[in-house]
Amino acid sequence: MTTVTNASAPVHAERAYHQALSQLRSIEDMVERLRCREGCDGEDDAREEIIEDPLSVETHTTYEIILSWGGPAVRIVGDLDQYNQPATAELQYQDWYTPWTNYPLKDAETDVLMTYASEFCFA
Repeated sequence: MTTVTNASAPVHAERAYHQALSQLRSIEDMVERLRCREGCDGEDDAREEIIEDPLSVETHTTYEIILSWGGPAVRIVGDLDQYNQPATAELQYQDWYTPWTNYPLKDAETDVLMTYASEFCFA
């Protein structure tokens, strides 16, 4: 995986930070709809909304889900377990000419990203 910095969002990367926040809020909304519809009508629609959301999904022993690119860009990265399921999830952002930076996630936000990432097939 790409080396990232954990520094506070620098001024020149502020819009990338806000793009990451926007993507995170969108993912939270999609996961909330999925959780509310589990076992009910509309569950397939909620899963399809998640599957169709990212621009790209890449895997190796790690995975990468591209949510937006250019400036600013946002992605979810993490490690896969022995069953090719997400074991970790980090939200990262960058703007032109800046390194990938970890978005500071709360535990509940990490849980939401894990649920979102688990909807993809990494086999």
